[in-house]
Amino acid sequence: WPQQDLVELKKIEGLNIPTLTENNRKSVVASCWVELEHESAAMWRLYASGNESVAIVTSFKKLEQAVTLENSAHITGHRFFSDAARVQYINHFSDRLLQGSFRLNVLAPFMFKNISYKHECEVRALIAMSQVSVPDGLDLQITPGNFIDEIIINPFAQSWFRKTVQGITTHHG
Repeated sequence: WPQQDLVELKKIEGLNIPTLTENNRKSVVASCWVELEHESAAMWRLYASGNESVAIVTSFKKLEQAVTLENSAHITGHRFFSDAARVQYINHFSDRLLQGSFRLNVLAPFMFKNISYKHECEVRALIAMSQVSVPDGLDLQITPGNFIDEIIINPFAQSWFRKTVQGITTHHG
């Protein structure tokens, strides 16, 4: 939360923002993606564990559909909200969320990130479960052939890894 918003929210009697935020965090799952027109050596180094890794390329539409009610029907017996959007980068010292046309909802706090991470160009797909903790995440029902547009092998990977990935993708179509 931006500092100025926290000052205002603390004035509301009975509202404990740290507790509220932590409780919401336990019931929200996120699938985080990068939206770039080119590969980024920095992103490979920051987020790929070791050199033997891959990046999955898909479209925003496919990502958004992966978290829709229709696709998530197997999450039975629970109410949930879902959405996908670009992360908005803000300055937590000077920007405010609680002003203007901004509409606060359960997913909103999870769609903002400090301006120092702007290089990530992040897109997030979120599912917020109502009154349910999801510590281990959720399995979304996707068909890899319909969801994956391309698999990019880490440019720092060794040749044995490239051959393994190529073999697996050929075998599974």
